[in-house]
Amino acid sequence: MIPEEAFRFGEAAIRRGWCGLAEVVDALAHLRAAAAKGEVPPAIEDVLVSGGVLSDERAAALLVELRLESTGELVGGYRILARLGSGGMGTVYKAQHLRMDRPVALKVLPVTEGEEEADGERFLREARAVARLEHPHIVRGFDAGEHRGTRFLAMELLEGETTLQVLRRIGPFPERRALTVVRSVASALDHAWRHGVIHRDVKPSNVFMTSDQRTVLFDFGLAKKVVDDPFSSGAVTAMGTPHYASPEQIRRLPDLDGRTDIYSLGCTWFHLLTGRPPYPGSSTAEIAARHLKDPFPEPATGKEPTETLKAAAAVMRRMCEKERARRYQDPGALLADLGDLSAALDRDENSAAKTARAIVEKLLRREPDPSAPEIPAYGGVPDLLLKVQALQEENARLFCERDLLRHEAAKDETNIEHLEAENARLACSRDLLDIEVTALRGAMDGLRLRREAQRRARAEGRFAPDAPPAE
Repeated sequence: MIPEEAFRFGEAAIRRGWCGLAEVVDALAHLRAAAAKGEVPPAIEDVLVSGGVLSDERAAALLVELRLESTGELVGGYRILARLGSGGMGTVYKAQHLRMDRPVALKVLPVTEGEEEADGERFLREARAVARLEHPHIVRGFDAGEHRGTRFLAMELLEGETTLQVLRRIGPFPERRALTVVRSVASALDHAWRHGVIHRDVKPSNVFMTSDQRTVLFDFGLAKKVVDDPFSSGAVTAMGTPHYASPEQIRRLPDLDGRTDIYSLGCTWFHLLTGRPPYPGSSTAEIAARHLKDPFPEPATGKEPTETLKAAAAVMRRMCEKERARRYQDPGALLADLGDLSAALDRDENSAAKTARAIVEKLLRREPDPSAPEIPAYGGVPDLLLKVQALQEENARLFCERDLLRHEAAKDETNIEHLEAENARLACSRDLLDIEVTALRGAMDGLRLRREAQRRARAEGRFAPDAPPAE
């Protein structure tokens, strides 16, 4: 008999998007076959890991998640009440702070094997950095620590839904509502950047709309304290979600700054207005390639574009320039244009159109020189470090191009396999046709022989077609 825990593990793996239903069914069949032989069934996580479906880290994360979902489980000084959601960086639970007797959102991240002590210290350092960000549009952090092989971060419990959930429920946002959300997030990013923190994963599912209409940016799971060591090459920079990742994230450059969040916010704004991300694709490689090469699309809403929407599109294009030097250089500069655009929407149609055209003209006048060098992310950087940065960027670009070429080569190999299969099918059809032709020729030869025999019998007077058959 298959234990209930195996079904729960498979359900959690599917829910997290880490494997498909067919893979879980195959693993359960493996367990059922072992039980039928009288053997002790292996753990389903071992079957999925040995089959290459799950990594050891993801299997460990799911085991922690299932353990915590049991009612009354304690993590530090918090009692788990219910699971709120899961993501690539951990699971969030509704919990009760026992000492303060108040509900919180508790984010739990499992500690994987092989991690060094410095990893735990880095997590706590980043958690403290985020906890110091007191802003009306940033989720408040209360506590962080480690308990029984898991790290946790306690945050304020929000009531409402993410902008992605709103999109799925009612579709694209009206122009004014989308702008209000983007202004709130830009204000949050400006505050975070002033305190040396970048988010690195701005997207609709990380922007929350509370029941009292407050917009809150949360899930700083990829957040990085940029003032620690901006040119460190020891740590791998996370790419974030491909639909909203900046070109420098895709190229895995080590010196990310606030301009990467501005790019992701521009992609998020596009999604809110149109109901789809700016660069859709069937694979991560295709989406990444479009971010690097395709021009930013026009935000088509299905209606005749107003002057304010044209101005919003111009601001979006500036936010999502491929080169960082051509974007807004900090969230504060972006906020100024967003404020002008918001003021235009509050005026009558003629005044709004005039203000919107002024915003577009201002952006055109502010067009940077394409030949100008990149503006350094940090002041006073020695020339040698800038040269190192340039070499790192070139190296990252070459690696990205190599990955794209490999992806194209893989598609070509798939096409070749399809052509070979089609050629084999045609060859099989040809062989069957040859067999049918041979059979037809045999039948024709038989008919010819019968006719010749009848002709001879008629000539000899032995053929009587009207005579009854002999008994």
